[in-house]
Amino acid sequence: MHTNKSTNKMHRQKKMNAFTQIFGLLDSDQDGLISAMAIDISCVNTELLEVLSPLLIELEEINEALSLEDFQAAMSRLYDSLAPPQRDILCLKKANRTKRHQPDFSFKVSLPLKSSMLVACNK
Repeated sequence: MHTNKSTNKMHRQKKMNAFTQIFGLLDSDQDGLISAMAIDISCVNTELLEVLSPLLIELEEINEALSLEDFQAAMSRLYDSLAPPQRDILCLKKANRTKRHQPDFSFKVSLPLKSSMLVACNK
């Protein structure tokens, strides 16, 4: 059936896109590799982190960096071993990401008293 092949292809592409997004969240230095020593889990919510834990443990055990392609292959194996509710978590809906803490920068000019008086006089 042509529809079935098309549906499978779309589903596979959706998974690969989700895995790519997860990889991007974990790639702390944006060098295209993740390893146990260079990984950022601060942008991943607890639920997704729990599902990813077997892969993260394996990553620590092998002590090697994974490229995007290696990560996608490992994620595919993990995905196949999961129950449907956990698979849904891996499909990376926006809720699976947490916002990075954005510092609130503000800029206030502080002039010495004499300069402040000069500015006030010139208005």
